Amino acid sequence: MSKKNRSTPGLYFRFIGALFSGGTADLGDPRPTGSLKGWGKAGLQSVVAVASSQLDAQLASLDRTLSRAQLLFTTVLALGAFLFATAPAVWASSTDMWGELVPRVVWLAAGVLMLLSLLGTTALIAIRKRYEGMSATVLSTWESFDEERFAREYAECVGEGELTTNAHLTVFGASVRLSLYGALCLGAAWAMTQLM
Repeated sequence: MSKKNRSTPGLYFRFIGALFSGGTADLGDPRPTGSLKGWGKAGLQSVVAVASSQLDAQLASLDRTLSRAQLLFTTVLALGAFLFATAPAVWASSTDMWGELVPRVVWLAAGVLMLLSLLGTTALIAIRKRYEGMSATVLSTWESFDEERFAREYAECVGEGELTTNAHLTVFGASVRLSLYGALCLGAAWAMTQLM
């Protein structure tokens, strides 16, 4: 990953930005592929075979991440319903600062964390994926079949898939943590209103 991709919050907000702009998240550039000159036919075929299995694994990983994101989306919506159900108890008037201010601040923090988690999971599900693969359409535009070019472009597809899969896993992990922290804040706010 490039330095631009090392910041989880930065990546997270690029995904949310892509959600509202209708585009793809700026993930940076994939690792560059090396030269395959002099590899020979057997070496190039090995690169294509390995790249093909890696692309299949990346697609499977991306599919699992998207399925989990849909489950998390539903879970955060349920937590959001509980958030609004606890609003009357949290916002009921109280006579002291502890009983009034602290639960409200914790409740608001829970709402912000859950909203961020919901936006992240929505972005995972909705934005266009930066994923490439070799297709007959692309191959048909070539003047003639070039095995070295084919292997190199397959390897580039793997680099793009690696970048996309890792970014989605990073954003999903951040969404899980945000929803967990939001749920803990919500539970704390509700508990404080019950104890006061």
